[in-house]
Amino acid sequence: MPHAQGQSRDHERRCRRLACRDVRNAGAPNHIRTDNGPEFTANELRAWLRRVGVSTLYIEPAIPWENGYAESFHSRFRDECLALEVFDGLRDARTITAA
Repeated sequence: MPHAQGQSRDHERRCRRLACRDVRNAGAPNHIRTDNGPEFTANELRAWLRRVGVSTLYIEPAIPWENGYAESFHSRFRDECLALEVFDGLRDARTITAA
């Protein structure tokens, strides 16, 4: 599992780097709305958001009116791809879903 943890840390660093750039360019927003994914539950990122004065608002899972675009995508992806495929492992899933 070290690969998954390292990958999560890479995502966290990338999110924080992009957020830093946006805060420098446009100022800090009052809040950031997230889907509570691993990048936004990471303690280091949440601590950084607190330091720059940004609160977090979470989107409840499967609540389409809070983020209609993402929920629509997830629904279609689940119905049109995930429900139709059998994955032999993570590498296979990444290959099939990247197409």
